[in-house]
Amino acid sequence: MFALLSTAGVALVQLAFAFLLAPVLTGLAICCGGLLLLLNRPVTRRTEVLAEEAQAKRLQMMSAISEHLGGMKVAKSHGREGRHLAHFQSVITDIAAHAVEWIRVWAASRARYDIGAVLAPAFFLYFSTTFTQLRSTELLLFLFIFTRFLPRISSIQANWLYVLQMLPSFAAWKRLRDQFLQAQEPAWPESPRRLPFQKEIRFEGVSFAYGEKCQHAALRDVNLVIPAGQTMAFCGRSGAGKTTLADILMGLIRPSAGRVLIDNTLLEGENIHHWRRSVGYVPQEPFLFNETVRANLLWAQQGATEQDLRAALRASAAEEFVDQLPSGLDTLVGDRGVRLSGGERQRLTMARALLGQPSILILDEATSSLDTENERLIQKAIHRLHGQLTVVGIAHRLSTVRKAHSIIVLNRGEIVEHGTWQALVSRPDSLFAGIVQAAAQ
Repeated sequence: MFALLSTAGVALVQLAFAFLLAPVLTGLAICCGGLLLLLNRPVTRRTEVLAEEAQAKRLQMMSAISEHLGGMKVAKSHGREGRHLAHFQSVITDIAAHAVEWIRVWAASRARYDIGAVLAPAFFLYFSTTFTQLRSTELLLFLFIFTRFLPRISSIQANWLYVLQMLPSFAAWKRLRDQFLQAQEPAWPESPRRLPFQKEIRFEGVSFAYGEKCQHAALRDVNLVIPAGQTMAFCGRSGAGKTTLADILMGLIRPSAGRVLIDNTLLEGENIHHWRRSVGYVPQEPFLFNETVRANLLWAQQGATEQDLRAALRASAAEEFVDQLPSGLDTLVGDRGVRLSGGERQRLTMARALLGQPSILILDEATSSLDTENERLIQKAIHRLHGQLTVVGIAHRLSTVRKAHSIIVLNRGEIVEHGTWQALVSRPDSLFAGIVQAAAQ
């Protein structure tokens, strides 16, 4: 863009001086340059199309790379590495062919200007010497103007084609930037604190959709009360909106409509950061940093003592296996906890959440990677927290919700049923009863 502006600026200065010396001849040179631009208009349109296609092909390449790396284990386990390689080669070949087409279009545009820069003054000289009586000084002045002006037109066109090639990428960047700014959280407060939670969490008309163009809302007009000190479970089939509801509860995403209140305090602005200090979260896919067991636990509470660490490990049925590690609490767990089994990572994640002494514990099927014995131990530990800690669980395995005070059943983003296990199961026409029957088969 700067090259285009500088070239255009130099061309305007040259034209101004040329116009002062010979306005008629300068006007003729401008007409020739305009004619060249007009003749090159199809090339410009083709460049615009190629630029849009290039942006789409770059996205395809990034998608192919991500899919290749993410699905490498699946591809190898099925012996289909060749299919992955063929797909990636097809994408790369397509991009290479597109790049060759762009070079061909650019070269054709440059060739037209170079040919025009030779033919235009040649024809002018022929007609001027044959049919007019221009003096030699005027002819030399005309050639001087042409040799200075037409190359600038060629440079302007080349730079403009480059700008057209970059415009789709710039537009995509601007859209992404606008999305980030729209979803930007408030600045981290200077003195973060816990948000008081003594009575209840209230959802009032909460709706949410992923993206403006999404036709189906993940949540629709959810009204819900979570009393303090109780255990509540979110149930429903895949895609019902359970995880979205939990994300809104943690303040990770903002509702498209409606609001969330924590003891009559609106969950927005700096209150989101304060609230997160009161939340303990155990995801379905446990994540550990490439640090020691101790360092991973201290993410939840920096000043925790050895006794605090031990209590959290004991509550999550992790103390025994941690003691058996080569360096105990000071054992490196590897990238994303690769040196530990899935169940061990899950229990450490549970310990980290409990170490922060949260006011509310959110479990995204936290026992899915555990064996029956460890699941039983964790369930007993969670049950001992009844009345002391508010627990919200996203349940896929129904054995984890039997003792919940209340079960919320979602379907297509709406709460369709709620009640205790016995109350829901006793209604044979209920959605939850059908889920229980399907799980028992």
